[in-house]
Amino acid sequence: MNKIITRDWINDEIVFHSGMKRNKLLVDTYIKKDFCEFINYWKLTLLSKGAKRGDKIGFVIEPSDIHPYAVMFAAFELGMKVVVLHRPNNDKECLSAKSNTHLPLDFFIYLSVYKTHPLLSTAMRHYEKNSKVVLSYGPIEWETKKHTFRTTEESPILAQPGDIALLCNSSGTTGTPKLISHSHEFFYDLCSYNWIELKFNGDDHFLHLSSLHHGAALSFFLPALHICKNHYFYNSIHGKGAIEGNEYYDQYFNLANDCVKRGITRIFCTHGAVLNEFIKHLENRNIKLPHTNIMLLSFISPEWCSAVKEGRLQSISSPFGCSELCGPVFMTWLDSYTVDNFNPKYLGMPTYGFYDTKVIDGRIHTSTPYTGEIVFDDIVEAKDNGYYFVSKNRLQKLNDIDINPLDIIEILEDYATRYQFEIFIDEVYNELYILTSNVIAYTQKSYIKNEIDSFYHDNVTVTDILYVPDLSEATISNKADKDKLAGIVEKHRLTNRKDSV
Repeated sequence: MNKIITRDWINDEIVFHSGMKRNKLLVDTYIKKDFCEFINYWKLTLLSKGAKRGDKIGFVIEPSDIHPYAVMFAAFELGMKVVVLHRPNNDKECLSAKSNTHLPLDFFIYLSVYKTHPLLSTAMRHYEKNSKVVLSYGPIEWETKKHTFRTTEESPILAQPGDIALLCNSSGTTGTPKLISHSHEFFYDLCSYNWIELKFNGDDHFLHLSSLHHGAALSFFLPALHICKNHYFYNSIHGKGAIEGNEYYDQYFNLANDCVKRGITRIFCTHGAVLNEFIKHLENRNIKLPHTNIMLLSFISPEWCSAVKEGRLQSISSPFGCSELCGPVFMTWLDSYTVDNFNPKYLGMPTYGFYDTKVIDGRIHTSTPYTGEIVFDDIVEAKDNGYYFVSKNRLQKLNDIDINPLDIIEILEDYATRYQFEIFIDEVYNELYILTSNVIAYTQKSYIKNEIDSFYHDNVTVTDILYVPDLSEATISNKADKDKLAGIVEKHRLTNRKDSV
């Protein structure tokens, strides 16, 4: 068997429901024949621009638009390396390792409307400047010239099983992001197992809310295309306060209505903030989706138990892994069987099949035929027929004192579960911040600070305890994102400076 990710991977009975217009879920419907014609068009376009096997192609992928996915498969078939691009929001982020690891690019393609998108325009300019060939297309062009984006003319498949299919960075939650590459045969074997672990069903109606800007996302997307027949693509949705009358409310209003109307059974979203707002909307409008599973790359909050208990959602699932392995080493499920005794620290048992996972002295050791052994930076403990997340195994310096966040977390456990806290240590400013999703009284804050001061014999001082309503916004694949925590802290610093003026 030639293990290559091509159009043959896609379910023959697949139907895509795709749209680019804000606040509309369903605009156009395509079958596999249509999608293959799009793939042909983009293959010929890339070849006409000089594309060759081994070239790097990066693009911004929004779930509402089907064409970036067609470009992706075109690149796969040509043996090009698909680059998962970080989205820099400002000039400072443009200088980061995440934004520059894979530059320069041979090809960069984007939907031209992104140039005006406040969160994406910086990313567009940065990657345009660092690409040999830039291709763009716009929504007006697409609406008026749909027929020009398809052809039945096919070109040869140039990819080989050992060719690199994907280039990405690790999340960088524990330091400098690592360069990661995955071959066609790696993804072929991985995805062949993943659909079983993720419990995908051919009759699932799959709604894609998440873009593919995290390496692990592709290992969920590809199995879904292989197994599930019906796919729905929605424009980016924000986890911001959805108040009746604002644009965010309209997004969730349409999203909830379409989930009911189309019988959506699987939803893939990245951020817990989106799920928070979605659940609120279901509750406010008394909408139930009793056959719908939501999968996301963050810890499952105990606050979501009520949605499962009340039948507003069938289940919530969360994979635990790392970018180096690109798949679920552990799977956590919040459903009718676990909801009464749900523990957010529970990871479940290691997944079987593709990964060979052992826990030695609290450390996760996982290997595959393609990666060799990977030792996680996470500490877990075994009990009650499963594994529980404990902390990151990473010492940091503060005032020349070694700080283990686990020690601080243990002090905090009297106040809430450990997942409601994140520790951020700024080694430049010599500052220690505690971020919490709990509202903590002033007297409790003082006590916590005193406890930590005492633990470190007054050599370490807590700079501040910050309230963050939804800490899941600062996580990637179940792990705290250091850059996002730093952004929250910096925003706090700036606010305090303004208030003091």
